[in-house]
Amino acid sequence: MPFAQGLAVRVLTSEGAHSGRRSLVDAVIDLARREGLAGVTVTRAMVGYSPYGGMRTANWADVGDDLPLTIEIVDLRERIEASLPQLVMLVGDGALTVGEVRLYVPESKTASSAGSSVGWE
Repeated sequence: MPFAQGLAVRVLTSEGAHSGRRSLVDAVIDLARREGLAGVTVTRAMVGYSPYGGMRTANWADVGDDLPLTIEIVDLRERIEASLPQLVMLVGDGALTVGEVRLYVPESKTASSAGSSVGWE
């Protein structure tokens, strides 16, 4: 199977987090697009705890509440590492994790794109 070494970056934040005047989610997604990263997934939590906001729990009345979010970016190691300094600046003093992953890249994607390192473009 065609696997490549990659990194997964997770930003642990909340819906109300900002980077400057923009929401942190929008800022991270724009950075990922500019850098040509494979993609971003934002997951809204049902329950979360942090030392800054205490316990947050979603229920039917919490539609607009400041619930926890996880923003995840996965791509090749070298592409993530090149973007990390900018990402750290966006996140500021929030929580950010980086872990190794094995990326599955279908052979049809790698064969169809000779100029791309993995063929995700």
